[in-house]
Amino acid sequence: MNGNKVLELKYSDEYGEYGSKEHFFHFFWGYVLPGMHVAITTTRREPGTYSLTLEDCGPVMNKVSQDLFSLITADIKFKKSDEFSADCAQVPRWDIMINFDSVLFEDEHSFRGSTKNYRENEFLKSVLNQPGFLQNFQNELREVRSWVLGRVIDSEAAASSLIIPSVGELKLSGPPATHGVKKAIIKFLERQGPWHVQLSQKVLQRSINVVRMVVGKTPIAISPKRQVAASQKTPVAASRKRRRNGGARGPNCLLLCRSPEPEYYSENGQAEAKKYGASRRSLVEIDESFEYFKSKGHNIEKYEPGSENIFGQIKRFYASDAVIGIKGAELSNVFWMKPGSKMFVVTPSTMRSTPVYQRFSRFLGISSITVFGADGQNPSLYRLRREIDDQL
Repeated sequence: MNGNKVLELKYSDEYGEYGSKEHFFHFFWGYVLPGMHVAITTTRREPGTYSLTLEDCGPVMNKVSQDLFSLITADIKFKKSDEFSADCAQVPRWDIMINFDSVLFEDEHSFRGSTKNYRENEFLKSVLNQPGFLQNFQNELREVRSWVLGRVIDSEAAASSLIIPSVGELKLSGPPATHGVKKAIIKFLERQGPWHVQLSQKVLQRSINVVRMVVGKTPIAISPKRQVAASQKTPVAASRKRRRNGGARGPNCLLLCRSPEPEYYSENGQAEAKKYGASRRSLVEIDESFEYFKSKGHNIEKYEPGSENIFGQIKRFYASDAVIGIKGAELSNVFWMKPGSKMFVVTPSTMRSTPVYQRFSRFLGISSITVFGADGQNPSLYRLRREIDDQL
C-alpha cells in the first residue's frame, strides 16, 4: 500500500454482547469515538501515512465513519467483522464501559437487562478496576472532542470544549531550569488588568495551547478566580444578561426531531437490528411545544440531526447552549457541546434502562436534566413544556 502503515479497528466483543453497531448510539459511543481515540493516539505515537480498515456498520453508519476518519487519512476501507486479521485493534466499548457504576457497585440498574450480564464479564471488570480508570476515561473523551473540534471548527473551539486545568499546571512539569520562566508566565496570566493586559494574556495563552496541543498535552486556562472580560463571557452568562435587559430569554436551544426510518432498517431491510429513529420512539406535539417555547422568549429551533452530515451536526450542537430530545441516538451529539450546556432528556416512563446520557454528560461538563413522560414510547412534549421551561 505504497508504504502506508495499516491500522485495523474492530468493534470489540470482549466487553459482552450488547447493542447493534448499526444503530447510532452503540456505533457512536462503542465504535467511532473510541476508534477515533485509538487512531489519534496511534498516529501521534508513530507518525506516518496510514491506511485505515474500519468495520462495516451498515450504509448509514459507514458514511459517518468515512467522514470522521477522513480527518486522519483519506485511505479508508471497510471489512466485515470476520475478515479482520488477528493483530487488529479491538476498539474499547465506551457505550458499555460507561455503566461502571452499575457493574462495580450495586444500584437500581445493576440487575436489569444486559447490565446483570456485564457484572459477570471478567474482562470488563478488569478494565473498570484499572488504577485511574475514571480519570483516564474522562481524559480520552475530552481529547477526542477537542481534537475533532479543532479540525471541524477552530482551535478556540478545541480549547473551549475542554474542562481544562488552571494555568498553575505549568508548575508541575519541566526541568528546574525552566521553573523561573514558568512562574513569571503564571504570574502574568493570573494578573488582573485593563483590556490591553487581557488581550496580551489571551494571545500568550493561545500560543501556549497551540504548542501543548501539538505535543499532545491538555490546554491550560487562566485561573477561574480572575475577572472575566465581557467579551469572554459564556453564552449562558450572555443569555442571562439578555433576560435582564428584556431581550430573548434563554440560551440558543435545539428541539430535536427524529429522522424517518431508512429502508435498510425496515422489516424487509438488511439491518441486523430493525427499526430506526422515529419508528422506535418519538416525541409528539413538537410543533405546539415549539410555538410555546418561542412565546416564552426562548431562542429555539427545530432540528433533525439525521438530515445533515456529521460535520453539520458537530457545528450545530457546538453552537447551541441547550438541547431537548427524547432519550435516543440524537442525544449522542451532546458530545460536541460546550461545557456548561444543558441537555433535557425526555424519557418515557416505561423506560428503565441505564441513564447512559446522564452518565456521559458528567464527564463532559454538561448539565443533564431528566424529564419523564407518561405516554408510552411516544410522549407528549407539550404536556412537559412548563417543567422544561422552568429549567431552560
